[in-house]
Amino acid sequence: MSRDFGTHTHGEDGIIIPIPLGGRSSGGLSDEQETTLKHIVYDEESRKLIADRAIETTLNSLYLGEQHKMSSGAENIFFTNLGNNTNFYPMWGGLKDQSVSENQGASGFIPPSGRVYSDLISIPLGGSPDPATAVGYSGPNYFGINIAGLGITTTAAEEIPATVRLEYRLSVNNKQVYMQVLPRGAGKAANDVILEGDVIEWFFDHPVEIHAGTTIYAEIRCVREADDVDLGVFQVRQGDTVDPNTGLYRYQAIVHNRLFEDKDLEFISPYLKYEAMNFSDNPNSEDVLFSDPVSGDVLHPHPYGFLQAVGNDDGTTIQIKVKDGSKIFIESLPVTGATIGGVAVNTTQALAVNELNALFQQTGGSTGQVPSITSSLSPSMVEGSSLNYELTADYGVGYEWYNLPPSVSIVEGNSRKLIGGTELAPGTYDITASAINYNGMDTETITLTVTDAPFTNTKSIRFASGDYMGANAALLDSTLGRTGNGSGSADAWTMAFWFKGSTDGSGQTILYYGSSDVVNGGFIEARYVGGNDKLRLR
Repeated sequence: MSRDFGTHTHGEDGIIIPIPLGGRSSGGLSDEQETTLKHIVYDEESRKLIADRAIETTLNSLYLGEQHKMSSGAENIFFTNLGNNTNFYPMWGGLKDQSVSENQGASGFIPPSGRVYSDLISIPLGGSPDPATAVGYSGPNYFGINIAGLGITTTAAEEIPATVRLEYRLSVNNKQVYMQVLPRGAGKAANDVILEGDVIEWFFDHPVEIHAGTTIYAEIRCVREADDVDLGVFQVRQGDTVDPNTGLYRYQAIVHNRLFEDKDLEFISPYLKYEAMNFSDNPNSEDVLFSDPVSGDVLHPHPYGFLQAVGNDDGTTIQIKVKDGSKIFIESLPVTGATIGGVAVNTTQALAVNELNALFQQTGGSTGQVPSITSSLSPSMVEGSSLNYELTADYGVGYEWYNLPPSVSIVEGNSRKLIGGTELAPGTYDITASAINYNGMDTETITLTVTDAPFTNTKSIRFASGDYMGANAALLDSTLGRTGNGSGSADAWTMAFWFKGSTDGSGQTILYYGSSDVVNGGFIEARYVGGNDKLRLR
């Protein structure tokens, strides 16, 4: 896209001095200028300009010498050290409008807090740039999160000559809270000309912060250098994705920012973003020491029982916090960056957490002992029963299991105990167990033996009182029936059974087959002789 930006001739010194409108006085100044100067006096003795009216800058910064700059960053104020271009921000506390009655109590006081930031993230707005489009960089943006804007990246859809500057302007509630001129060379050719299709990466000279729930209005204006004439909105590429909030296409940009949250001063740690830390034991004062792993300098002591290590969901970093509390000292310490007494912790997150907590809580190994498993390494169980095994270890703090057989599980809330295994077939099963503290670990193979089940009572009958078992004699005659007392092995038979007697002193008939005439007829009888623990066969 191209357009006529017009031309303008600079004065000899190249500086434009704006002259406010109004009639001129005899001294060559306008009435407005004279009125302004009445409120500003130069004190020669103190070498100060003294004003009796408030001074407001329509930009966003005041410069203090050549070293510091004080800037409005929308919701916050930043103090920039110009020597190293670092933006410092204050810790805030406050009082609400005390002329409002509801603000005159406790709710009208805002306790001091400090701002904590995430790492830089870049969020695309509008999708990807469509190379066949041109749209003005102007429009609202709603932020549902606390955000510190640090800059943007967008793609030019028109050529901008060196005689025209770009101004990024940001407004909240129709008030301009930020304005910055695009730095020379940012996305421009060597001659300071912006060409159509150039990618412009524009980082702000200090953060611009917006609270969650705020809608801002951002735009980039083209302004002629010679006379500050506004030439309209800068044309950029339109995004190829519909805005879900409006259902329309919009200008495409990438917003560079950090998320922030305000925390009570008590909850802010100077080590929050550390990615390496050495922890050591100081038994003389019962402290855990934080120290710089490179220099060895001790940073801070913490009493035993005060700290807690928690694994983050990413599986590779650890949070160091107050035990059972809200304050976080280190939010994402890589497992590879944690050492205890100069020795790297276990590379497995769960084991590293156990080692750190053993040091923090002093629950074992505090005098240098390595864990030693003391429970049996050869437990056994009968097929069909349930395992009930608990691992014990001297100086053990954390416990890990590997190669658990099917249906064997760890008891929730007790990482030392195993249960289950009712489905295991007879045989041996090797299980790996580890007991851990911050001095080391003991790993052993637990061999579980599952034995065959003994005889199970599935065929026996319990007789009580006058119970008896009867059968149709005709059905048994071919097996037990005989015409005489037997005539050799071909006519022999065997009877086998188990019988458990009772304490009853009377006799008990166990089996009877034959004639009901026990004197004259033939029969077979197995009888328990009560009181004598004897069986009688006749």
